[in-house]
Amino acid sequence: MLTKDRWALDHLLPFFENLPLAAIDGEAVDAYRAFKVRESEMRRQAIEIGAPHRDGRGQVLKPQGPSTIDTLQWILSFAL
Repeated sequence: MLTKDRWALDHLLPFFENLPLAAIDGEAVDAYRAFKVRESEMRRQAIEIGAPHRDGRGQVLKPQGPSTIDTLQWILSFAL
């Protein structure tokens, strides 16, 4: 089972892994947030029409909340 922090990192790393730490600024975080909002809306719409997106294990991918942004803020506070 994934912990909340590991789950958040699994979402954050694909987006930020190629950016140097110094490049993760407010603009990068806003881009991530906008990406996640679009992704969540696509997931929500897919669920509504009865064709939900699924992960590699067949589980329905649900819309996400702000918890990954909170984790990013926590990680950056230690990194900086």
